[in-house]
Amino acid sequence: MGIILRYVYLIYGFFLMLLVGLIYAWSIFVSPLEAEFGWNRTETSFIFSISMVFFCLGGLASGNLMRVFSTRFVFLLAAVFLFIGFGLSSRVHELWQIFLAYGVFCGFGVGITYNAVVGTMIPLFRRKGMVSGLMMFAFGLGGMILGTAVTRIILLQGWRTTFLGIAIADALFLTIAALFIRSQKMVMPEEIESDIVAIRDYSGMEMIKSKNFKVYLTWMICHSITGLMLIAHASPMVLDFGMTATFAAFVVGLVSIANGSGRFLTGVFFDRNGFSRTMFTVCAGSSLGTILLIIYFGTGFLPILITGCVIIGLFYGSSSTLTINYVRTRFGSKNLALNFSIATCGIMVSSTVGPTLAGWIRTSTGSYFLVPIAMLGFAALMFVMAFVLRRRESFDDMSK
Repeated sequence: MGIILRYVYLIYGFFLMLLVGLIYAWSIFVSPLEAEFGWNRTETSFIFSISMVFFCLGGLASGNLMRVFSTRFVFLLAAVFLFIGFGLSSRVHELWQIFLAYGVFCGFGVGITYNAVVGTMIPLFRRKGMVSGLMMFAFGLGGMILGTAVTRIILLQGWRTTFLGIAIADALFLTIAALFIRSQKMVMPEEIESDIVAIRDYSGMEMIKSKNFKVYLTWMICHSITGLMLIAHASPMVLDFGMTATFAAFVVGLVSIANGSGRFLTGVFFDRNGFSRTMFTVCAGSSLGTILLIIYFGTGFLPILITGCVIIGLFYGSSSTLTINYVRTRFGSKNLALNFSIATCGIMVSSTVGPTLAGWIRTSTGSYFLVPIAMLGFAALMFVMAFVLRRRESFDDMSK
């Protein structure tokens, strides 16, 4: 494959990740839905949790499908799920309907797309940390770029029309991808040198049995809980502080930019500094962000709130990039698509615990004050797991 075609793939892959990254802007839909149907914060938070669970299942399905079917089939399948999911979301009247439409269909479709794009793009380039970070950057940035536009469309046309428009756009651009992006096995160039440092390629089951992987998975779950407690509630949290809907959308956008930037910067940082140093940097950054949120509740100083949200978004964004590079360097590249999708299944736990716990705290206490305190507790657990993993890790025997 020529270098020009590789970059054409990369650019379109970036765009696709930007498009499906809108799933992280769920909080924009929370207020309109609660206003129309009278749903409480715990219920609307659970919708996001369901979507994250099925996002993981979609990624797992995609990893297996790409071993058997062409990329064309996988992209078309994603187009079908997203068209049905967002299309049905525009017609809901009951809570269970949005659970099914947005939570199940949209989450599953985004997961399929996410893993298909990542699994196709990374083998094409030598600087895999940077390329993976770029893809994750686009996924995180989608909430900012498209979230701002979606907020305006909701104000002008309503949330039903907005959901329908997203359904059409997703189906259209994924169908285009299916027509011109060839299967990973067909496009992976032999001349590109590998930077894999794993001593051999591990199957999915072998990776799951690794005790080191279990420690890392625990770290990743704690990290994701810390970030998702904010991301899933960013807009309603800001509204609770008496801010306008426009300012809330602005904060959501900043978090999305930080989220996306963290994914890219982590890839670059990983390439230069390695896994352990990157992991501890993420622990420190996540802790700092939550501490700033706690300080804001005591001072009401707006710049502290904005800074805290941005820092949390920045370091939350590092999770997916760090995970794919951990899996790639420790367990090999042969089964990367499948193994990465297995690793991301930890989000099923964090996306259930994080947003739901934050919503429960808000519903029970009438305030978000205890949310950053809970986040700080999970950040402390991140440090514990990072120290355990550093002591255990050995390239000579990954199963220890």
